[in-house]
Amino acid sequence: MKTNNKNKVALMLGILMLGIFVISINFASATEYFNKCFQPGERYTYCGTPERTCDVKTGFCMACVSYNAEKNCYYNHNPRLCKSGCSSGESGSPIDLDVTPPEFTIKSPVKDTIYNSRKVYLNFSLNEVADVYYRDLTKSTVSWTRICSKCPASQTSYAKQITFKEGNNNLMFKAVDLRGNTAYENMSFFVDSIKPRTYTTYPRSNSFADGNFEVQFKEANPKKATLHYGTDKATLDLNKCTYAVGKQICEIDVDLKKYSGQTIGYYFEIEDIAGNKYSSRNTLVKVDTTAPVLNNPNSFFKIVNNRYVEFNLSIDEENLYKVTSRNTLNPRASPTTMCTRLTNGYCYKKQSFAKGDYSLSIEISDKAGHVIAVPATFTINY
Repeated sequence: MKTNNKNKVALMLGILMLGIFVISINFASATEYFNKCFQPGERYTYCGTPERTCDVKTGFCMACVSYNAEKNCYYNHNPRLCKSGCSSGESGSPIDLDVTPPEFTIKSPVKDTIYNSRKVYLNFSLNEVADVYYRDLTKSTVSWTRICSKCPASQTSYAKQITFKEGNNNLMFKAVDLRGNTAYENMSFFVDSIKPRTYTTYPRSNSFADGNFEVQFKEANPKKATLHYGTDKATLDLNKCTYAVGKQICEIDVDLKKYSGQTIGYYFEIEDIAGNKYSSRNTLVKVDTTAPVLNNPNSFFKIVNNRYVEFNLSIDEENLYKVTSRNTLNPRASPTTMCTRLTNGYCYKKQSFAKGDYSLSIEISDKAGHVIAVPATFTINY
């Protein structure tokens, strides 16, 4: 009786050990690495990736995998984990399953570079044959532009000029190999191919200059503006320029004392961020840095017959523009021109005034824009 019981226990232990052995075998097989061969045209799935197709025409595809029975898919592993090859049962050597994107390197254009031409040299390298495309990331639509089909594997797989848009170019490139593996590369650069253009400069040709110069120009991306005058030059502060009607308006004041009384040439040079330069034409101007001088500031007028005022101003000014009088007690009154030229260095004017008090401002200006003003206060009583 005891012997039968011992036999039953032994039998049960044997069954239990067999079950553990079977389970261990199944567990081991679930994590086993092996080479899986796929026939041409056969479809297969890697866990977590879209379904693929073995797209070779001869032989077969081979990959080092482990199988997940629950998900009915394969995990791809390093080929070194698989010790032996596999046979398709057909002639031909096995072909490793290609799941690696091509090595895709853009050599030109260079990232964040500014180009002065819309035609930019595109140069990239590939380690395998691939189709290459690009698209503009600033556009809402996703459309790819083909650069080349089956670009060769080379350090210079492609080396040609391509026309890009003006301004900022934020692009995405992709290279797709013959197995459908895709490599992506982002690239941003700037194109400024439009040269600056000047419209107006001041002072005008053959006019007078006192040191104030102005330029109006059109340029979306100005980098530097330089005034060349005589044998000197000066850089303008672009932050002080104003923008109006599509133009930049910039002024600068320079010291022209050493050129006083001479005729000099001047021009502006505008440079943009891409290195494009444009110069205005050379303009000749007469330099006058001295304001008019009134030699008799305390005795330049007198009242005659209680009704008239005689003005007789002794003035030193070779380039007189005009002498005017303005009634400061009547802001609405227009200035009266007294002289536009001098006679032997004098401006003489006799004027009649109605009864009343007067406070005049006598203003003397030259052609370079210098102005001096002296008061003339008197009372007419008749």
